[in-house]
Amino acid sequence: LLRIKDYTGKIWLNQDNEEWRQTNDGGKDYGEIDLRTAMEQSANSPFVQLGMDVGTDKVKDVAVASGLKDDTFMADATVPSFSIGTSSPSAIRMAGSYATFATSGQQNDTYSVTEVKQGGETVFKHQKRTKRAFS
Repeated sequence: LLRIKDYTGKIWLNQDNEEWRQTNDGGKDYGEIDLRTAMEQSANSPFVQLGMDVGTDKVKDVAVASGLKDDTFMADATVPSFSIGTSSPSAIRMAGSYATFATSGQQNDTYSVTEVKQGGETVFKHQKRTKRAFS
């Protein structure tokens, strides 16, 4: 169990004034590992601490900029585990968010219908709108 610290180095306490201890899936202890290994092993603790180091508010800002919606399905960004994906975005939003990373920060609104015709006439055509989410 990793003691999670805020950006000042102070142990983060939950609403019950108890230390937040982050576990990895299966309770596995990886010891000190770099982020590449953490990604390969899907270790939660390093990414929870990284989110606390940079600020979960900034993690949320990037998630929204990449295409996720800040709605009732988005978890509370003030808890440490926010950085490991405690929200429930739709599949199309999640795919769009990953696509923003794949396109080096170019974000496009997600859509499932490209065109609607009525009587052979186009009544709606999706217009691609690209914006820079991050560099």
